[in-house]
Amino acid sequence: MLMLLRPEWDRTCADCQRFQFDDEEESPRRGRVELTRDGDPLPRATDPPCRRCPKVPASVLDVRQRTGGRVTPADAVEPDDRHRRAVEHYLACAAVNQFPDDDWVRDHARLIRPLARQADDRPLLHLTAAVRSLAGRVARD
Repeated sequence: MLMLLRPEWDRTCADCQRFQFDDEEESPRRGRVELTRDGDPLPRATDPPCRRCPKVPASVLDVRQRTGGRVTPADAVEPDDRHRRAVEHYLACAAVNQFPDDDWVRDHARLIRPLARQADDRPLLHLTAAVRSLAGRVARD
C-alpha cells in the first residue's frame, strides 16, 4: 500500500542511482524500472530525483532549500525489515479487521491507515478522472 502510493519508499537508493524508474503520478507502470527495447533495465542518465523522494526527511529538505544545497542519496533514510514488518503486520490485521490492543500496533496503525485509505481510493480516483475526460469529449462532439 505504501508502495502503491510512493513506490520510491521501497526502492534502494543504489537501484535508483543505477536505473531509470517510471515515477509519473498517473502512470500504470508507476514504480517500475523502465526498460530498453531489448527488455533490459534502462540505465539512469540523469541524477536521481532525491529532492522528491519520500525517504528524505522534510527537515533535511528544508535545510537544503534554505542553504541552496543538493539533496543526495546520503540524506535518505532507507527502510529496513522493521519498517516492512510493521506494514505487513498492519495489512494482516486489517485483512481480518482484528488489531491487538497494543501501543506499538496503535502507533503504527495511526501512521499507516491514512496511506492505506489513499491507496484504496486510488482506483476510484483514476476511474473518476477517466469518466470526466470521456464526458468532456462527449460534450464537445
